[in-house]
Amino acid sequence: MKRCLNCMEEHEEGFISCPICGYNGGDTRNTSLLLKEGTILQGRYIVGTCQDIRACDITYIGWDALFERKVLIQEFFPERYVERKKQEVAVNPGLEQEYAEALERFVIYQRKLIQLYKEEDIAEIYSCFKENKTAYAISQYSAAATFGEWFRREPERAPEEAVAFLYQACRALKKVHHLGVIHGDVRLDNFWITGTRQLVLKGFGEHCYYQKGSALEEPAEDGTWLDVYGVALMTGSLLSAKPDMEPEELEACLEKNNGLFPRRLEAALKGGLGMEGSEPIDTLDEFYQAVFADEETRKQETIGEKESDDHGSRREGRGRCGLAVKIGLLLTFLAIILVFSAVRGMSDKEVSAGEETLYGLYEGI
Repeated sequence: MKRCLNCMEEHEEGFISCPICGYNGGDTRNTSLLLKEGTILQGRYIVGTCQDIRACDITYIGWDALFERKVLIQEFFPERYVERKKQEVAVNPGLEQEYAEALERFVIYQRKLIQLYKEEDIAEIYSCFKENKTAYAISQYSAAATFGEWFRREPERAPEEAVAFLYQACRALKKVHHLGVIHGDVRLDNFWITGTRQLVLKGFGEHCYYQKGSALEEPAEDGTWLDVYGVALMTGSLLSAKPDMEPEELEACLEKNNGLFPRRLEAALKGGLGMEGSEPIDTLDEFYQAVFADEETRKQETIGEKESDDHGSRREGRGRCGLAVKIGLLLTFLAIILVFSAVRGMSDKEVSAGEETLYGLYEGI
């Protein structure tokens, strides 16, 4: 048997091309940058074909021979600092200290992300290690389409569905930010979408953000605005049905104020993009509150509480009755969630019952 280094599936010997994916070894990309296919790391990870090249790293499909599973192998390879010579990573003269600091930041960053292994809406990071004068992060592989691929096939979406996706993206990113780090490369293609339309965050690139300038000593929190900016642009793409919308296009739409975006969401997007005349929004928590804080619900809770003293006893009775109804509704809702969860089981990245209420949120934003 032979393992294809493109799809990592086994097939019989004797085929020129893989009978499963059709690969015949003909990678047309700049192979001088890439690790040789078939390279083995840590005595267990087999490097396959390149999946993505960024200015700061290269991602390959891989095979974990110990656990017999497909993985993604992210190689720290900042072009600003290094080049590859005969499969060896060579640091450019005079940049050794900067590269050492950047390499250490990459390792610390990836090892922090390992803490999120229980989160179903975030791609799992399995390990991170140094080798070949650089470092590698091993993470979860999925055959699911990226959110960008899925959206480009059918860009016309109901507005409330876009808001539900926005909620999912914010929820995942907040978990990353609460570790004290940022994602650094938020875009449609850095999410997978599962069969139950759940987004899974991947493609972490905080180290890419820090390679763009000389800001190696800055704390990660200073970059939270970058993730907010990415979320705002992604949301604009979803609501305007333009998968690859440029920032200038979104700003032009927002300036026209043509009713494409709900009022509160429009204000949040302007703040997230840092548009002139808007209140800047620099953190995911601020952006989340600006979009999803349900002011109308809070107003409704105060109705009936300011009646005259002449009807105090009746008001108190209604209050007890209202409280009982609320408790009953809460228990019923919890029971529905438990039943829903039991029926759906533990399938990959399932939609939660609570999230389905988001499809009614759009009108209130």
